[in-house]
Amino acid sequence: MASQVQEEVRPVASVASCGLVKPTGENLDMAWQWNSLKDINKKRYVTCDFCGKETTGGITRAKKHQIWLKGDVGPCKKIPPEIKKMVKDAYMQKVAEKDVYCVDTHEDDDILEEVQEIQHIKNGKRTGASSSQGTDGNSAAAKRVKGPLDLMFFKKPEASYKASKGKRQTSLNDACDKEARGRTIQYIERFLCTNGIPFNVVRSKSFKYMVQAIGNYGPNLKLPSYYECRVPLLKKELDYTNDLLKDHAVQRANYGCSIMSDEWTDRKNRTLINFLVNSPSGSMFVKSVDASSYVKSGAKLFELLDNFVEEIGEKNVVQVVTDNGSNYVLVDKT
Repeated sequence: MASQVQEEVRPVASVASCGLVKPTGENLDMAWQWNSLKDINKKRYVTCDFCGKETTGGITRAKKHQIWLKGDVGPCKKIPPEIKKMVKDAYMQKVAEKDVYCVDTHEDDDILEEVQEIQHIKNGKRTGASSSQGTDGNSAAAKRVKGPLDLMFFKKPEASYKASKGKRQTSLNDACDKEARGRTIQYIERFLCTNGIPFNVVRSKSFKYMVQAIGNYGPNLKLPSYYECRVPLLKKELDYTNDLLKDHAVQRANYGCSIMSDEWTDRKNRTLINFLVNSPSGSMFVKSVDASSYVKSGAKLFELLDNFVEEIGEKNVVQVVTDNGSNYVLVDKT
């Protein structure tokens, strides 16, 4: 049927004689049979083969022009009824389908607009975008201003992350969802590689909560500045960490704790001792001391341990756990 119509119907002017070109590639939209481009690199500007009208907004708006879809663009008066019916049937089939289907990757700009148009039609609404709004494929969506209600109903990422586990997106089909997700997480991978961040960071809860918080906020999130990360945000994070450790102090006072010291040597051959406190709330790192100058001295190590016990509270300490090296044996004899 399509081949017969193509043979019988001739556009007003030859595409080649007018300097127009046809896009190439697999899985092209069928409407490209009756539409052309003046510049192969500018797929937003499409020329109708029948009336010569140039529309902006890609092949989607060109199809609206040819099927006489009111609201966005004027109708093509020269398109044969048979072709008009073919284009309209194909267009409305997408609207009627339960899921939105992806097309070839070089039609990315058309996909975005067509997905939005189909969702509007499904909801009984029509897009009110003018032709000029569709000319710039890189123009950002209008920023939604955050108000008091956004603060009132702010979703903590910890809670929304737990609620989202086991759920999956149903508005797009699996192929589209997989493609969109793949493009998004590739930027996360690039961030990790560019900044030398270990891959196991993606297993941490803080990473998952960060991604969830960004998703909860939505588009147009203003990025934190270097100053914000270095001063006010760091101070807030320190306060947050201290609040987390308050429970450890309560547990130490109620049930006692264990002092743990861990001696190790770094790449500069310095002897460092990490001091930790263990209570029913878990183990908490407190500080690290450079003991290179007196690590072999039992008296100095005893003084170091004694000062740390006093810092934690002698009445709260049940036991002290250290290495079994000879220098710590000397501490026991001090």
